[in-house]
Amino acid sequence: MPRDWFPGHMARGERYIRQNLKYVDLVYEMADARIPRTSRNPRADRLLGTAKGRILVLNKADLADPRLTKEWVGYFSSRGLMSVALSTHDEGQMKELLSLSRAVKERVRPGRSGLRRKLRAMVVGIPNVGKSSFINRVAGRVKTPTGRKPGVTRGKLWVKVDQDLELLDLPGVLWPNLRQPETLFRLAVTGVLSEEAYDREEVAMRLMDWLVRHQPSCLEERYGIAVAGHGLDLLRAIGKERGCIRAGGEVDLAAAAGIVLREFRAGQLGRHTLEEPESADG
Repeated sequence: MPRDWFPGHMARGERYIRQNLKYVDLVYEMADARIPRTSRNPRADRLLGTAKGRILVLNKADLADPRLTKEWVGYFSSRGLMSVALSTHDEGQMKELLSLSRAVKERVRPGRSGLRRKLRAMVVGIPNVGKSSFINRVAGRVKTPTGRKPGVTRGKLWVKVDQDLELLDLPGVLWPNLRQPETLFRLAVTGVLSEEAYDREEVAMRLMDWLVRHQPSCLEERYGIAVAGHGLDLLRAIGKERGCIRAGGEVDLAAAAGIVLREFRAGQLGRHTLEEPESADG
């Protein structure tokens, strides 16, 4: 896995944030509910400051452990950061967030003389936490390019939702030094890092070990295998079960790893959160 991963477009992303803060009333900071701490850029507080209204959106909550998501919302709120859990597929949650957003805007920049002023909000976050999908859902139609490949948004883009709301989509900004193996694992397994930045087999084997410690039944139920041994043994067993066999009868570990990672990210192995609030200050 890489020791440093800070493409030039991410440096530009930080510059865009600084340049455009003055134009918005509110900042949506997007994070992945499965990795609420790791998916937040630790430079965000310095970049965003405290002058603007700000809501931390724990996105993809439908893929995360609901009990831990609730704990994370409480954790951030107790530290003065307004946070909400969200699935962009849930229309009710989306409406509640927009209602909250307008209330925050009125608190931070109240209207004058009864005149109505449109809400302008900036959407920021590390790559592949669902920023563009969030904007498209708010707009009700496809406004920005989305995809599974990290870094799809390459430049700033204003999206006019209606007469009362405009959103500014910015490129994802990842922190410049990725030196902790656990950080790399969490970013890779949830699909934040591009596949060129990590070893799929290594990440899949670490995921197997994590699932064995936390919820082994999901492997038994999904793949019909006996949960025994370490990550490599389990990956081989899954490869055999799914027919990932090369000429000569050898298991294709890369193909098996691809299956496991895709199905984990799609929630087909259950709803999992990879970190808990009590470890957030560690």
